[in-house]
Formats: sequence, C-alpha cells, structure tokens
Amino acid sequence: MDTMRTTPRPVRTLAALAVGVLLTTSACGGDDSATDPVAADRSESPTAAASPSEPAPSDVPSEEPAAAGAVPVYYVGDTGVGPRLFREFRKVSGEPALGAAEMAASGEPADPDYRSLFPGGGGFDAVDHTGGTIAVSLSDETWVERPSGMAGSEAELALLNQKILHHTDYHAVAPRLPLAIGAARWNAIRPNLMTVAEAAEWVPVFDGPFVPPVPDAADRPVLAAAAAAAPALDWDADPWHALTAAVKAATGAKGRALFLPLRRALTGRDHGPDMAELLPLITKDQAIARLSIS
Repeated sequence: MDTMRTTPRPVRTLAALAVGVLLTTSACGGDDSATDPVAADRSESPTAAASPSEPAPSDVPSEEPAAAGAVPVYYVGDTGVGPRLFREFRKVSGEPALGAAEMAASGEPADPDYRSLFPGGGGFDAVDHTGGTIAVSLSDETWVERPSGMAGSEAELALLNQKILHHTDYHAVAPRLPLAIGAARWNAIRPNLMTVAEAAEWVPVFDGPFVPPVPDAADRPVLAAAAAAAPALDWDADPWHALTAAVKAATGAKGRALFLPLRRALTGRDHGPDMAELLPLITKDQAIARLSIS
C-alpha cells in the first residue's frame, strides 16, 4: 500500500487532498486516449447525486492523442452529503504526477462548480513515487506557514469549526443568523461557509441590493437567452435546470460557457452553492433583473 510524505510538511488537509490526487495519478499514469477536459457537457452541479460519478468519456475522437498525454486531476465539489472529489482529465506537460498535482493546485477546473482546496501562492517542486511511497516536495513554505498571528491551536480549531458547521442544523444556529436566512437558505449555503458570520454575506445575493458584474462580450448571448427564457419558467419546479436547458437550446452553449455566466450574473461569484438549490431561493423578478443586465 502506498504511503505519502511531504517536504516540507504541509497542513493535514493539504496532505489529504494531495494523496487523492497523486495516488490515482501515479497508479494510472498518462492516458493518451483521454481528452482535455472530459466533462464538457454534463450536469452543471455535482450535487445532483449523493456521491460523485465518473465523467462520461468525451465524444471527441481519440485518434489524435494529447502530445503529452492526459492525466486525472481531482477537484472538490459539493454534494448533498458534503464535499467530494470529482475527476477531470487534463493535458499536462512533463512528468504526469507532478503535472497533475500542479493542475490540481493552481489549474482552473472545467466545471465552474468544482474548486481546488489548495490555497494560492504555493506549489509543488517534485513528486517521486518509488518503493511504495509518494514523496511530495513543496516549492516553498507558503502552504506550511500559518497566517501571521494565528497559533497552531487556532488553525486546528478553525478547520474543526468548518467541518462542524457544514453539518449543523438550522435550528442550532438560527439565533445567530440574519432574519433573511431561513432554513432553506441556510441548508443551501452552509457547505460554502467557514463561519456562521459569513451567512450575512449571502443576504444581498438572495434579496438585494445586488448589482451583477459587467459580463464579458462572449457571455452576453447566454445572458440574453436566459433573460428571455426566465419569465416563462415555473420557479417552484427546478428553475435552474429548466433555465440552463432553454439557454443551451437557444445558444448551443454548454459546460463552463453555459454555467459560469449565469452563476456570475445571479450571484456575483464564480463558485458557490449548488445553483439548483440556490436559484429558487432568489425571487423570480430579482433573477430576471440580474440576467437582463447584459
């Protein structure tokens, strides 16, 4: 059984994620028949299933393999039973395990609902898989050092608090929440919170005042199609999937090009809660107004 060591030693959460990324990569190696990325046209959100499912192979023919091969890269997505790892096949250059580690740490997932748990600023210097041990060398001390002024016990407590929070029932925190955050809204946002206090940041997303970011030119057709389709949708019957289906039919957009512009317009963020759970909690009029600013 493979074991893992790191130099310098990172925090435990980083080591755990690196194990998930590197054990699979080292075992599988490059896969020249895979494409970059696999999951261009699948459900926007990993929360559709209680446990992660493997992406379906791409429809793109594999007669022209990636020059440097393709490797599985793992990102985190939120599900109904908490965060889970999801795989995307990506082309990397050089040594496959190191390339996969670097992609997981600093690359951008193809699916906008996936994210990396690696903090910014650090990186990998080398990955060695010999004798049943995966040795990971970090490029600097960024991931090892705690924030200035934070004691080790405080860092451990913050991580523990986050884990507990993600499983905390609404009634246990209701007295500490803004009045606008009810049970349904709490359940939607809690997988993305570090502290209870952060819940207040979502009140403008739900109720306004909210000004969507100015969209890129490439995103405007998606938003225009969404603004045209939204008024006819039943907001009590899964409006997110109905909206994305209508926009895809009207524009041909799919994957990141479909989901990210909508998420940005509706929430002002690139990442966050499952949109299928979040959108019904934003009023229909609010959503249409945000989509119409294109």
